Amino acid sequence: MILYDELVYVFSGERVATRGYINLHTTFTDENMTKTLLVWYLVIDAHTSYNVLQGWPSLNLLGVVVSTPHPAMKFPSALGDIITVHED
Repeated sequence: MILYDELVYVFSGERVATRGYINLHTTFTDENMTKTLLVWYLVIDAHTSYNVLQGWPSLNLLGVVVSTPHPAMKFPSALGDIITVHED
């Protein structure tokens, strides 16, 4: 982990301390296809129902279209097929 010592705001408006960044290969998949890329994660100590929030840099790199009403996102595979990932 790469140390990073800055405060960030969470959804409640509370400021929480960061622990650092970690760079991980992350695989996005549906039933038939996958796409893996290197994603930087900011580790924080916060009480929340979310365990990961994807930021715009990762979503832009994937070429994602997000559907909030349908908890899903779609993006092209390396072969040009469309991968659909639903909330789990």
